Amino acid sequence: MANVAFRGISRNFGATKVLRGIDLDIADGSFTVIVGPSGCGKSTLLRILAGLDEPTAGNLHIGGRDVTGLEPVERRIAMVFQNYSLYPHMTVRANMAFPLRSQRMGRAETAAAIARAAEILRIQDLLDRKPAQLSGGQRQRVAIGRAIVREPSVFLFDEPLSNLDAALRGEMRVELAELHRTLGTTMVYVTHDQIEAMTMAQQIVVLNAGRVEQIGAPLDLYHRPATRFVAGFIGQPRMTLLPARVVTADPQHVLAQIEPGVRVTALADGRALSPGDAVELGLRPDDLTLGTDGDIPVRLTLLERLGPQTVVHGRTGAGLGLCVVVQGDARLEPGAAMHFAAPPDKVHVFDMAGRALPRREGV
Repeated sequence: MANVAFRGISRNFGATKVLRGIDLDIADGSFTVIVGPSGCGKSTLLRILAGLDEPTAGNLHIGGRDVTGLEPVERRIAMVFQNYSLYPHMTVRANMAFPLRSQRMGRAETAAAIARAAEILRIQDLLDRKPAQLSGGQRQRVAIGRAIVREPSVFLFDEPLSNLDAALRGEMRVELAELHRTLGTTMVYVTHDQIEAMTMAQQIVVLNAGRVEQIGAPLDLYHRPATRFVAGFIGQPRMTLLPARVVTADPQHVLAQIEPGVRVTALADGRALSPGDAVELGLRPDDLTLGTDGDIPVRLTLLERLGPQTVVHGRTGAGLGLCVVVQGDARLEPGAAMHFAAPPDKVHVFDMAGRALPRREGV
């Protein structure tokens, strides 16, 4: 196992700046997920960690050793790709044995390593098949097994579940989390899927336009997003962001108007604000309540009935869209006039630079 440290990592492709001075620490034995939209630089960062790409500037350390100029084979890492990268003419056993050839491992040791990995991944009965005879989930397990046999100090995963259907992705998320608990090895996982990030990570790194927006535990990012971008990216359904104008503000409260006659209070430090300032209010759908009384009158437009939950969508008189999550099969219909209530301790306030205002102390 090993810790990982990025120091001032930048990467340019011609005039295009893909990574912009990344500083990031990944603890020994942790499961870190790097998440962000397409083009934010997350796969480039992973390729630099793997040694498949070189930084334009900065240094990379694995286990306290500067590996910036080292070849991939010298870094003691193993990478699992999105497209499995299995040799179609080889059996599963031969695919898993292939990376051990460069280590000149003996036959008995190789067989033992394959047997151990196959037992962990429950693919013992697949060892004599070829990739064409396997399902997508089985191929991904083989790709992971090929990484396990190398006993790397760091596992790297580059969107490994994106080719799987929704049900299988859910199963593989559980299996990868269990694999991490079994092996205890440092894992760095890249995805654009924030559900994967929330369900598997011990630490999430949110990238945006080549910069780190926020680093933290999943629920810290969910409940305390530092920026408007993180607030809108983390969570499903996503946080509703409503433009508003400050009515009054003090060190403990912000009262803002989202449209004539509709005001919302937030328990936030408003000392940097003045009446009339433009802000955005962030409302998580599962923090709101639905009823005949509340802060925000809406007309229901759509109900997504998901079985144990229903996502209720509505629009205000000014046409602003927002939604609330209610439990069970809500007896509601589109067109109904209702109210959304926003508890002040659950309302997030963002200034026009996209920064979250500090929440009231103790909330």
